[in-house]
Amino acid sequence: MKVADIRQSFTDPKFRHGGYAALITAIVLAILVVLNIVADQTALKWDLSEHRWFTLSPQTQAALERLRKPVTIYRLGTAGGGDPLVKELLQRYRDRCRFITVRAVDPDRNPGFVEQFRGDGGDLTAGSLIVSAGARYKTIRAEDLFHYDDSVPGRRQVTSLALEQRVTGALLYLDRARNPVIYTLSGHQEEPLDDDILRQLEAENYTVKELSLFTRSIPGDADILMVVSPKRDLTAAEAAKLRDFLAGGGRAALLIDLTRSDYPNLGSVLAGYGVAVRRLMVVEDDSSFNAGNPIFLLPRLAAHPIVAALREQKMPVLIPASQAIQTLEVKKRTVTVEPLLTTSAKAWGQTRFGDAALQRSDAAPAGPFTLAAAVSDSPGAGRSRAAKLVLMGSALFLNPQFSGSVPGNTSLLTNSLNWLSDQQGGLSIQPKSLLSLRLNMNGFQALICAGIAVILIPLAVLAAGVTVWLRRRHR
Repeated sequence: MKVADIRQSFTDPKFRHGGYAALITAIVLAILVVLNIVADQTALKWDLSEHRWFTLSPQTQAALERLRKPVTIYRLGTAGGGDPLVKELLQRYRDRCRFITVRAVDPDRNPGFVEQFRGDGGDLTAGSLIVSAGARYKTIRAEDLFHYDDSVPGRRQVTSLALEQRVTGALLYLDRARNPVIYTLSGHQEEPLDDDILRQLEAENYTVKELSLFTRSIPGDADILMVVSPKRDLTAAEAAKLRDFLAGGGRAALLIDLTRSDYPNLGSVLAGYGVAVRRLMVVEDDSSFNAGNPIFLLPRLAAHPIVAALREQKMPVLIPASQAIQTLEVKKRTVTVEPLLTTSAKAWGQTRFGDAALQRSDAAPAGPFTLAAAVSDSPGAGRSRAAKLVLMGSALFLNPQFSGSVPGNTSLLTNSLNWLSDQQGGLSIQPKSLLSLRLNMNGFQALICAGIAVILIPLAVLAAGVTVWLRRRHR
């Protein structure tokens, strides 16, 4: 081929168009190579999962920012094995904080290493985690990284991921000198705390013990006294012990359900802090503030630290069959009473408990009502810290029927306890759902979808191709 012919080929339109296409292809490939190199060198990632599985909560991020000592998270299992979801989330911890190290340890090859961490009685099998800092550590069993539904016999279903709750709780445990101790009052037919609530308190690093004031006073290691739905009043001697505990800067959470009995002794203790439980059932006539049943209340959340995070996260709280909390006109100047949950102005109080139907009479007390309140008494003479109370007009919100389906209920309790025990950065991390919603279709709907995918879409692509070919042919 002559040189002139070669030069002439460069002026040919087909060559120029082909050259432009080749150049554009080369540029696109070069851009893709550069983007891959940049992405490989950076830790920038996007969490596109439906329930934000790989995004650490603000509470976890705050805990990691406060961490100032090396912490190693040992994942029991081989380096290449293990749950990918667990491994990826642990990687997020390591990426977020330079003090975090994550290591895989094979328990079969290193039985001696694992044995030294069995002191707390944990069952450390493959998939378990050990969070260690110096001489202190906390173990997390593999089954505690998830929540399960055992309602169907013989068919256990994983429902949600609890890893972040457990790992962040372990980090807070290592950062504290001791765990706060909660004593639950017994001897008055109180309701026991549900197992799920107890597991959540364990994740929050609380130690829960039972206490009867018949035989002893409130122990010195008690950080919080918890009274859950007593059916009988305290004796005068028990009330005196509770009064002394609070006078010394003690903290108490009192969840009082509506009963047929009065509580004069317990009421006298509450009156000393400017509050009382108003014996009525709150009925909410505003449909925006109930859950379809006028006694299943969806109250307003106040600006108090206990419920502020719930309000910011738009996490509702459901309070069933609640009494009202009343602030007394006469109270000490040092006492501050702050509402936590309130009803609408359309709420009213049912005081005739023998009536089966909810019928508002002219004499019925009118809302709005306070359903829960936080009370604090500033330090005074002979007391170095403030006394604190959280008083709620219902304990039914902790029933599994409600706490299991409304996550805000459990968070209301744990946030209250964190406020009472002065725990900064307390957890309110919710499990992340692992359930996928299935699209259920009947036979006709499945046939239509198959026809669209198998017939209509291919025909549309074929028609578009024929149209383009015909246009180019007639140019």
